[in-house]
Amino acid sequence: MSGAVFDTVVGAVARHPLACELTLRQLHVLLLADMLLEKSVKDFAAAAALPKPSVTRSLDRLAAAKLVSRSADPADRRRVCVRLTPAGRGLLAELRAAA
Repeated sequence: MSGAVFDTVVGAVARHPLACELTLRQLHVLLLADMLLEKSVKDFAAAAALPKPSVTRSLDRLAAAKLVSRSADPADRRRVCVRLTPAGRGLLAELRAAA
């Protein structure tokens, strides 16, 4: 990421109170939730090139902030699907508009 783009992203995040409480990793996972739609934690870990436990911790934090939701896959109850919530979509829209 170029310096100017990074500065723009950091500036946009700094203007949003909830975004200020999230780490860059959590913001990355939130962006993935927007791109991947209803995918598993394993899919998120692969897309983020991060260990599954790291992604799980980020998703825990995002779920606590009501930015993502998790539910059992009806076809495979062992699999948990992650979805962006309306609040998560709203936060991303505000950050994109501020960038």
